[in-house]
Amino acid sequence: MSNNIFAGFVILACLASASGCMLFSHNPECHEPTQPEAWFPISGSEFVPWSTHIPNGNVEPIGICSRGLAPGGSDLAMLTFDRVARPVVGWVHSDVAVKKFGGTGWLDLPNVTIADPDGILVDSQNRVLAYGHSSSQPDTIPENSTIYLKRFDGASWVGVDGGASGSVMDIANRTAIPNVAINANGDPVVAWTRPVGGDWAIFALQWDGSQWSELAGSGSGAGISGPTGTRSNPTIATCADGSLVVAWTQIVSQGANSVACTYLRAYSGGAWIEVGGSATGNGVSGDCGDGDWSPKVMCGSDNVPLAASPKGIPGTSAGPVRVRRFNGSGWDQIGGALAKTPTGSAIDVYTEAVDFALDRDNNPVVTWVATTGDIYLRRWDGTKWAEVNGSASGGGITNSDAGSWGPALAISNEMICVLWAGQDPSFCANDGCDTDFVPTSRILMRCSHY
Repeated sequence: MSNNIFAGFVILACLASASGCMLFSHNPECHEPTQPEAWFPISGSEFVPWSTHIPNGNVEPIGICSRGLAPGGSDLAMLTFDRVARPVVGWVHSDVAVKKFGGTGWLDLPNVTIADPDGILVDSQNRVLAYGHSSSQPDTIPENSTIYLKRFDGASWVGVDGGASGSVMDIANRTAIPNVAINANGDPVVAWTRPVGGDWAIFALQWDGSQWSELAGSGSGAGISGPTGTRSNPTIATCADGSLVVAWTQIVSQGANSVACTYLRAYSGGAWIEVGGSATGNGVSGDCGDGDWSPKVMCGSDNVPLAASPKGIPGTSAGPVRVRRFNGSGWDQIGGALAKTPTGSAIDVYTEAVDFALDRDNNPVVTWVATTGDIYLRRWDGTKWAEVNGSASGGGITNSDAGSWGPALAISNEMICVLWAGQDPSFCANDGCDTDFVPTSRILMRCSHY
């Protein structure tokens, strides 16, 4: 992939679009819903994430204490669309519960066991995949980690190699959370972070139909990113022409200080290349300012990558959220910083609670949790960051006093959907959650036409 191929549009986000009529639309003929301004549930899309049976036969929800992860929602709520534009949802307590919308109702897939699940996606044959990692020290920097990727074959969850464990690799050293994309052949590609000497580097392997293989040294040596520097939060996407794009957080020295910037490389023509200075200096970020953390990369049907990330320090209230695209020689910010109010004023967002996706026109859509606890969403309409049916006014999509967390965003050709974890503060007292964890009572989803 040469730079001039990117003269269009590039975004860090996940694309989940499909053609055809949305079979779960309000109207069975897929006309506009009766109230097009509303964000509506899909056939009872309020899920009790974990339950216990009590002696009289009733079922009571149990609170879940869950740590949020970025990008793509949290380790509790995961969302994608399948190849016929039906949503697939997942959430976590000890196993991963997965439901797939069947056109008239939700179908239960068997629970999948992954110690630390990180996401779900759908391959080119419409099979659901779940991925994650395990660690001997799950609440610290992992050591002796194993990366897992499992695929539902219609009857059970198995590894892509047919094995029961789903292990991609055992890494006898620290490794960070993996990210997965589906390549042009319909096979998964996994990106992750692990230390090299005293630094951290970005690596990737792809499934070639029979084994996990490297792409121009992506799985050995210093990997994709090179030998020097501290990196984290890899994110990967596939472009329509088959090129792969990987972005990550890079710690860059600026005088006496260090700041987090977004770096990016594309795999094209058998090599990992920069795109408009995307892996030197301040990379995609330009002005790294207070730091660009937890980026997400996307690449649409126009073969142009985009990068999006919130400003600020992970685990804190921060803002604003910025999205950048390649202009043929460098990276431009799309519009201004995303805001809660229509006036474009600055917002407070939680850096672990932002997700990005591309719509049918390759325009970026961003959803986030503000410090008010509500979830907001804006879509770039070509000239401005616009609301979608009231998604950035008042209480936004959620409009809840209880609080929300970990939004996961997915988009089809007709619908934008957001899945999130609804909070219940009383659960923390019952379950002893510390301040790093989110007390959760239910998983909810709302969708809107656009």
